Parts: sequence; structure tokens; C-alpha cells
Amino acid sequence: MKKLIALLIVISTLLLVSCGTEPVVTTDETTTANSEITVGIYAASFRHPAIEMKSRVLLAGQTGKLYYYSKADGESYPFCFNPLCQHTYQERCPSILFNHQYASQSQVYYNKFDNRVYAARGQQIYSMSFDASDVRLECSLGERGKIEYSGFYASTDITELKAYENYLFFMYNNEITGKTQIYRYDMNKRSLKEMTSATDEWVEWFMIANGYIYVKSLNGDDSTGYTENYYTTDYDFENIHYVDTDIEPKVYDGEYFYIIKNGEMIAFNPITEEKKIIQTTIDSDAQPLILAVQDGCAYYLPFSVPGKPGFEYSKVCRTSMTGETEMIFDLPGSMINGMNFVSDGVIMFLYSLNMTDANGNSLGADSMFFIHCDIAEDGKFVNPKPIGHKADDEALVEFLSKFD
Repeated sequence: MKKLIALLIVISTLLLVSCGTEPVVTTDETTTANSEITVGIYAASFRHPAIEMKSRVLLAGQTGKLYYYSKADGESYPFCFNPLCQHTYQERCPSILFNHQYASQSQVYYNKFDNRVYAARGQQIYSMSFDASDVRLECSLGERGKIEYSGFYASTDITELKAYENYLFFMYNNEITGKTQIYRYDMNKRSLKEMTSATDEWVEWFMIANGYIYVKSLNGDDSTGYTENYYTTDYDFENIHYVDTDIEPKVYDGEYFYIIKNGEMIAFNPITEEKKIIQTTIDSDAQPLILAVQDGCAYYLPFSVPGKPGFEYSKVCRTSMTGETEMIFDLPGSMINGMNFVSDGVIMFLYSLNMTDANGNSLGADSMFFIHCDIAEDGKFVNPKPIGHKADDEALVEFLSKFD
């Protein structure tokens, strides 16, 4: 009997190593009831999120599979820990079931409160444990997207998953009312509630802040036109306060929302309506897109200056709260679509404007990829490395080899 047990252990170990899958460490993530850590930096304009967990980062968006980057070895793997799985829909592999072509709409979310990954799929919301096990249906708003019906499902029915404590908030395109509204799912009671129909407004986006929710809404119709509104509300949507502002903030750091406009970086608190203006050296005619605020610095894409040639999609610049500005990353021939700081560096989603295959043919949409960069002592992004579904792509490795 002892010999049989030993033989089974050896066989299991060989299977695990042979499939090239990172071993499962059951104590890898820790469950916490500290609600503060569920509130982070949210970028309303962010695309293709990198979702950080304790030891790995989920890479969502146009990748064929839901991959993750392992902080332990710097390599990438499909988000599946079954050593026998071939990562197909027939096996109900989570890396296939919850891959999202439209993950730029934040359809995947890791909630530290209950240590589970939540994923929208059509009109369904599923959840799974941090190791991709225990997949279960949380709530449903219709028939589309049920995993027993089809494989890959490209849909933006449910978007913008964000959690606070035991609540999961999301946007849903309601077919009956024709409006996009915010719903709240109670993860403890497993109950669903629509929150915004009373305002008779469309929801364009929302952010969860410390103690409140900040919403951008639209009022009107196609015949009369639409009016943009901003309001704050509590988590029950009982106290709505409209904010008198023409600033559409992009990034939140826990206290202020930030935007760069007319050569100024503006920090805005919608509760107190306090506005801080930091003069910068950015051209006042430029149209930068702010990506993140980290350690007192704002990171942004400079984009273009009207009337002047060229677009600056390949550069990341940084401006401090004193207004000093510098370029910290440039990958010529690329277009940066999103950026996340993680504990061991920074992850960016971008694609090549001119990357070709061995025959010189443009890779087109297939040239979309994630890269991981280290952060040097001077704050610049260095050592770009492909991760995710194109980690071993020869054309991409060659493309990045030209990085200076």
C-alpha cells in the first residue's frame, strides 16, 4: 500500500511538471475583511486591465485566453491550475470561459474581501477562487452567456465590475429601459438590486471612492440631445448630490480625482468641491491622457498638439506635484492603451503599429500584447518583457529588442 501511495505521488508530480503549469500554492493568497484595501486607483478611461493579486497578475483583454503573470518566476500561464487540462471550452477551462475580448470594460475583477475573482459573461456574473477553482454562478440578468450554452462569449451586457466590502457594483445595459444602469450585488446575501433607475438618467461610468460612489450620467434623448451630469452618492444611492463641475476626471487616488487640462494638472475632490491646480510644463495646447497617479506623480500619454504633426502614443511622461515633467518610457512604433503599477514594476497593454510576421505581413489586431517593465531608481521604465498570450512570440521579442 505504501509503495502504491509513493508511486501515485511520483506520477502526480511528473504530470504537474510536464504540462508547464505553475504549481498551485494553496496558501498563496490571504482572505481579509479590511475594506480599505479594496479601494484603489481607478481610471475611468483605462483599457485592458492588469488585475493584481498577491502573487500573480491577471491579464484580461483580447488574448485568446485569460492569462496571468506570476511574480514568483516572471512567467505567464493560462489562468487554470489543472495539470491535465488542455485549456479548451469542452473542459470548461476558466481561462477560456472568462477570456474577454472587451475586457477594456473591466469585466474581470479580483475582490480581496472574499478572495475571489468575479467575471461577467453576457448577462451572467460568475466567481471563482483565487486558484480558478470552485466556479459558480453568482447572479443572472438573462440567458446570454451561460457557460453551458457556448464557449467564448463576446458581450458588453455587464461591465465595470467594482467591489467594496461585501458589495459588487457593475453597469448593465438594460434592454427593457434602453438605459445603462448600476446594479449592486450583495455577495453575502447573494441578492441583486438595481440602484439608478430612479434618476431617469443613463450611466456612462462610475468610480468607487472612500465612503461614496462618483457617477457620470447623461440626461435627455436623441431628439433633444444629452446633458452630462456628475454626482456623488452613498452605497445605497439614497443621498444623491450633483456636483457643479465641467471636469471629467480620469484617475482617483483615494482622495482626489485628477485630470490634465490646458497645461495644468487639476486635483478635484467632489465631496468638498475643493480644486487644486498644479502648473506644469506641458504644452497648453496638448491633449494628454492621464493614466495613473502614483507616489505624488501623474503618469500620462502626451498625445498630440493640434496643428502640429505626429501623435505621441508610444511615450509615457511623468509630472510631479511641483509641475516638473519628463519622459520616462518610449517604445517607437507602439501605441499604449493602458498601464497598471504592480508590486514588482509596471504592466502596460499596447500594440505595435508596424510589427510584421516573418513574411513581412502586418500582424494587425494580433499585435496587441502586454509587457512588464522594471522601474529604475530614477523612475524610468526599463527591461520591457512580453507577458501573457504573446510571451514567447518571436516577432514581439524582436520588436522589444530594439528598446533603448
